[in-house]
Amino acid sequence: QTDFLKFTAATFPQSQLGHWFTFETADYDQDKDEDVILGSFTKPLSPVPPALIQKWGSSGPSILVLQNKKNNSRQIFTHSSFK
Repeated sequence: QTDFLKFTAATFPQSQLGHWFTFETADYDQDKDEDVILGSFTKPLSPVPPALIQKWGSSGPSILVLQNKKNNSRQIFTHSSFK
């Protein structure tokens, strides 16, 4: 977030390892800020290339945790994944 209701798009390589269908926010690492927990649902609800379905099912994590790390008033997310 760069200003009130103004955001900058960002991504990370691991974002393509799953079909992120659910999410929740919670203080996962107990550092008094909200982290984001993503859940992958690998059964597609719309047409998806077979190679991508295979990738999601064989190598992708089922849960990805984006940990909120505040740095000079910027929020930086690091990730952990669980199979």
